[in-house]
Amino acid sequence: AVRMAFTKDGSQLVVLFAPGGAGGWGESNAQITIRDADTLEPIGLSVEPKAFVGAYVGSYFELPGFALMPDGGSVVIATEEDELVWWNLRRRTPTRRLAIGPGQHALALSPDGGTIAVGAEQGIQLVDTRSGAVRTAGALGGAPSWLLFSPDGGTVVSTSLDGTVGHWDAE
Repeated sequence: AVRMAFTKDGSQLVVLFAPGGAGGWGESNAQITIRDADTLEPIGLSVEPKAFVGAYVGSYFELPGFALMPDGGSVVIATEEDELVWWNLRRRTPTRRLAIGPGQHALALSPDGGTIAVGAEQGIQLVDTRSGAVRTAGALGGAPSWLLFSPDGGTVVSTSLDGTVGHWDAE
């Protein structure tokens, strides 16, 4: 397990599982498992998205991105095929796909679930989760390695492997 998120009611954990751990898993796809938060026992089958892999950026291994939607019923992932894909966690099926720019895709979801910040080769794209509209938030020297929204959703911060931190107005 390399990343986790609680569902809104706290009863389940959504866990990103990387075969071989956080480094060196080769061409294997990552998986998302749903687990009981008290017992950690798996609930149902894993979500096994196609093209859901990490990648080496220089000597650093970037894990694939995922975000749990506020309703707790779906996750959004970024694939190496330059797509955002929404997965229904109950049915374990994809429900929506949206093309995004190329790059290693760090991912963050605004607190209200209305906007996804996603890393691209030279910057950040903001995606409206309702309409699918994509806009560029800003340019960077390379793809961001981490993205995070402020609690009010008005600001996105980014970090990059070159040590820089960016501060972006999400509006």
